[in-house]
Amino acid sequence: MPRGFPLITGSASAAGALKKLMVALAGSVLALGVAGVPNRAEALLLYTIRQVGSDVVVTGGSQGPVSLTGLNPLGPDKNNTEIASGLGAIGTGPDVDGSNPVNLDTYSGILGPSTFGTGLVVYAGSSVDAATNAVYLDSVGGKLYLPSGYTGSTSIFSTTIFPSTNLATLGLTPNSSYVWTWGAGRGLDQTFQLDIEPVPAPLPVLGAASAFGWSRRLRRRIRGRAANAAGPKPQV
Repeated sequence: MPRGFPLITGSASAAGALKKLMVALAGSVLALGVAGVPNRAEALLLYTIRQVGSDVVVTGGSQGPVSLTGLNPLGPDKNNTEIASGLGAIGTGPDVDGSNPVNLDTYSGILGPSTFGTGLVVYAGSSVDAATNAVYLDSVGGKLYLPSGYTGSTSIFSTTIFPSTNLATLGLTPNSSYVWTWGAGRGLDQTFQLDIEPVPAPLPVLGAASAFGWSRRLRRRIRGRAANAAGPKPQV
């Protein structure tokens, strides 16, 4: 978390076996969809924020390598897994409750909106992420933090839960989308997109199944956008 950010602490962990299953399903499906095609030329960094029952879940990543062209390296730093929409910050990774900041490589050169909501800092309560999939966006500072040692040759994916909260508490507007870019070409592999989905109907029993289906839809969206960017296949 960049210095000076105000803090609101979250719950210590996601409650119940259903929530753990939900995270595992969402993470495993996204991993299959993203990591299964590591050689795609252009890869949008797409993250979706969604209300799932009493929790907010952030799932996303890239379908292939993320381009470092147009980013200015600033050296190593650490950040937390958190959402601070009013401060233009969101981070994924293995850190929970702000107790174990993740080592990341810092880059400047990001262009886009300075904020994506009105909320202060809320730490994640559960994650299936590894440090090699950690990403942090500081839109106020125009910075993107990528996994330590990332060379732009692999996919990135993650699933993170913010338990016992909702989109309104996090200062997020449902059914909205925000885009940041870098570099002269600004292709898909030079784009960070954050989508906030509409608030769904209550899911009293089908939380895990809903998360599973939602992750499949997200996987198709990432593939579809990359395919559209590649253009139509030549006729034989």
